[in-house]
Amino acid sequence: MRTRLRGVIHCLVRRSVATSSLCLLICVGSVHAASTTPQPHSPAEYRDHLKVLAGLIAQCQEHIDASHCNPDAVGPDDIVTASEHARPRLIPYGWLRRPMELIGERKISPADAKALLKDAAQRIQLEQSEAPGASSSGVLAISPRDAERSALTAILTRPEFRHADRSLTRRVLETIAIWINRVLAGLVAYSSHRRWLGLLLEWGLVALACLGLAYWFIRQTRRARGLQPESASRVENAPAMRSWQRLRQEAEDAERQRRWRDAVRGYYWATIARFESRGQWTTDRARTPREYLRLVVPGHPRHDDLRMLTRRFESCWYGADKATQQDCDTARQLFERLAER
Repeated sequence: MRTRLRGVIHCLVRRSVATSSLCLLICVGSVHAASTTPQPHSPAEYRDHLKVLAGLIAQCQEHIDASHCNPDAVGPDDIVTASEHARPRLIPYGWLRRPMELIGERKISPADAKALLKDAAQRIQLEQSEAPGASSSGVLAISPRDAERSALTAILTRPEFRHADRSLTRRVLETIAIWINRVLAGLVAYSSHRRWLGLLLEWGLVALACLGLAYWFIRQTRRARGLQPESASRVENAPAMRSWQRLRQEAEDAERQRRWRDAVRGYYWATIARFESRGQWTTDRARTPREYLRLVVPGHPRHDDLRMLTRRFESCWYGADKATQQDCDTARQLFERLAER
């Protein structure tokens, strides 16, 4: 009997302790919730609260410890109504409580705490400057946001941001674009019930893509050869074509007369005329030797010979080098290789 009585008393004590703990937690939670529940304040009370927060931040900056940086000293959030016609505005202070909690729990270094408190001091000054009736409190007469708004207004009043009448060309282009969009939208709606039209458009686009790819491949193949293919019609219609046989004859005459410089020049221009006679590039008397050389892509079998002939001609005709019989012999050999079909 005594043992059973002890068990009953022990059970009652455990239940009373659990009930007391639960009540304590509820009371603490209700107190904490009450401390952070937003409270309505007038503009004057709101400004006084900001002054208290500014003093709290200054105190925390001077003594960075838990006793001087108490997050509960921040107080509840404010609900401020600027005027009778304005809606109430909630002003939270979580941005200030969090640094205070980190400092009190020693989760950040003093250097980081100073940086956070500096940002908090700047923000509280901004809040004071933007508070209702702040001009009479002597903090800042002009808000930075007002200055930014004035700057944006000045930018939007520039001529490039003003509404101007569109030109006739732009209106016509916009009308055409709108018409094209309507036609395409109607075509999509029409083809949604006719499968054959959708397939026709799909395969038509595929065919156009294949044709474009084939055209690009042909162009790249011709470019890889370095020279345009021979064309009889282009040869017949080439304007003011020079006779490469006559130029070769003049080069040979200069070689027999030991005029090496003229001979090198004759062999070079005979080579150029020979290419023109094949229709491998169009006739253009304004081209320079370097421009003729760029018409043949590097890696082409004729590129190296033409490059050597061009350098020999430039050094003998335009440069200070004196032409010799060896230069003439080299130019003749290069011409013979390049003139072959």
